[in-house]
Amino acid sequence: THGANIHDIARDHRDAMVAHSDDGATWTVQNRMNDDPAWFDDWFPEIQATAEGYAYGMWYDWRDATANCGGRSNIYATRSLDGGATWAANQRVTDATTAWTTVASNLIPNEGDYLGMYAGDRLVAFCWADGRNNRPDIYAAKLNQTFTASCAADRQVYPKDAVNVTDQVANASVMFTCGLNYTLTCERNWPGFPMTGSVTVPVSSASNLPFGFAVPDTAAEGFVHLCLNTVLPNGALSSSCCQTLEVLPGIVGVTASLVSASAVGGRVEVVWQLGAGAAAALYRSVDGASWERIGTLSADGLHRMSYVDRDVSGGHRYGYRLGIAMGGAEVTAGETWVDVPLRAVFALHGARPNPAAGAPNLWFSLADGSPATLEVLDLSGRRVFEQQVGSLGAGVHMLALERAHLPAGIYAIRLMQAGHALTGKFAVVR
Repeated sequence: THGANIHDIARDHRDAMVAHSDDGATWTVQNRMNDDPAWFDDWFPEIQATAEGYAYGMWYDWRDATANCGGRSNIYATRSLDGGATWAANQRVTDATTAWTTVASNLIPNEGDYLGMYAGDRLVAFCWADGRNNRPDIYAAKLNQTFTASCAADRQVYPKDAVNVTDQVANASVMFTCGLNYTLTCERNWPGFPMTGSVTVPVSSASNLPFGFAVPDTAAEGFVHLCLNTVLPNGALSSSCCQTLEVLPGIVGVTASLVSASAVGGRVEVVWQLGAGAAAALYRSVDGASWERIGTLSADGLHRMSYVDRDVSGGHRYGYRLGIAMGGAEVTAGETWVDVPLRAVFALHGARPNPAAGAPNLWFSLADGSPATLEVLDLSGRRVFEQQVGSLGAGVHMLALERAHLPAGIYAIRLMQAGHALTGKFAVVR
């Protein structure tokens, strides 16, 4: 009456067989959980179904006792992803074998006792009688079946950027691999999204999930969330994470803009934001009439270039600009001049240019690296920009206000350090 399924017929009286029913009246054919050779005892099986929707089984297993004819046993476990039709390769739970013939007990021979198996949200707990200490003790172990998605760090991007991100999903199980389906979505209707796939994460490991896409050239500035959802094939459990991209405005009308400049500790540091190209020639001048090429700069992942000039002297002024190849010719851009002070002083040099048709650059100097604050206020006294600048250290510094998005009007600058405050004004015209 067992039908044609050969696994429905136990090889001997020692196998652990499983069947299941949805209504208690009709049962599936029986399938064998244990994958050990025939004629080894597999005794006291237990089975549980977890929130994953998967079945787990455990039992006493004598496969490791070939030397003494089955006198020693371990606890083994397995898992089924298809309702008990097939079972994964058996995994040993115990880390010590019990020699039941030497265990003191009121039962002779004692070959173990009833097992306990408990299923939680994302874990399976095993409980069993263990005789490794030559007496019947109660032992337990917990199998963590958690999987966790983690997204790449937040970052800034620009329209037309080619972006590559690598997310991860980790499998906490020390016994079983974790098969997952995943989807990466974008809250804006960008081409290429959603991105889907599947991955099998090895035991106690993490798998990388690389994604690549282009930021549309029409992408509006602001924040965009990319969200990764990983889910079991049966949909029972999932883990999600999100990454935030900040789309910055593309640089229009210029090929490079100044981000910051400073003269600190006998050196000048300048940072530019590049609008096009991956490299640029760097020029320096001391008089504004002649410019000397002193090197080539490469852009980083955020299209920024930076340079540190250590060949400077206090009391002198130095100019820097970039030469960018465009249309078969070199175009100069991002010119800036930095005064190297004879000594560090606390001073507010104001906004340049003033008035400004767009975002001005604020120039100031600090006497030391103690806490300092730079503020911009509108005519009503409302603070529209604030930044802690003490960490820049002693020397002359410049901060670009390009991300403040100031409307036309009159603004006040306030620099504060060590109980002292300096103020200035500038105008924005549109």
